Amino acid sequence: MNGDPATIALLFGVLMVAGVVKGTIGFGLPLVAVSILMQFLSKEWALALMILPVVLSNLFLGVEGRLFLPSLRRFWPAIVALCVGIMLGAHSLGALPQEVFSMIIGLVVIGFALAEQFRLVLPVSPARERSVGVAAGLVGGLLGGVSTAFGPLLIMYLTALRLDKAAFIAAIGAIWTFGSLALIVAFNRAGILVGERFAWSLAACLPVGIGLWVGSRLRGRIAQGPFRRLVTVALFLLGANLIRRALT
Repeated sequence: MNGDPATIALLFGVLMVAGVVKGTIGFGLPLVAVSILMQFLSKEWALALMILPVVLSNLFLGVEGRLFLPSLRRFWPAIVALCVGIMLGAHSLGALPQEVFSMIIGLVVIGFALAEQFRLVLPVSPARERSVGVAAGLVGGLLGGVSTAFGPLLIMYLTALRLDKAAFIAAIGAIWTFGSLALIVAFNRAGILVGERFAWSLAACLPVGIGLWVGSRLRGRIAQGPFRRLVTVALFLLGANLIRRALT
């Protein structure tokens, strides 16, 4: 990748903005970053840049969550399915043409934006918790394997379970920890997180980390509702542009 000052400044800005979004509203790091990076980078570079920042932020979330072991026992089927899906998704990544990849990312981003805007959550009964969890983990893993964004579908699943705040955070911590480790293994085996790309991904942790810190500071100072709606609209437009590029 071209390492001239203009490119570095652009990447720094994009990654920091994505970090601010994540730090402010608690989600959106890979969706925001990858959907913007895909406007001017190949799929391999867009994904490689985000792997380590996503993994580090997810591991931090896993450490922060309490009730880790009970969540692990409860959600292990979803975790196993997630890891399998990530491996399968990353393995198929090399065979995906750039246009197909752009279409997939665009649809995922728009789908998440619509779900966030209209609060699309279907209730899940206790009897169906494991089967729905396996399905959400597998499909989320497949999407994560081609985008690093395995979280949206799993967040919808956990929300549908009506967990209390402590259980919700603990579940995210357990699932995200193993999903993050699976991302490292899968993308390394796929030849994406190697050599120069690994170095750039490691460097990308700096602007993302700054953005996370800024976002955490802004969290209590700005209105969450309008900011979330602004992010949702931006994601919708980015997703639509990716689909447009895939079709032209």
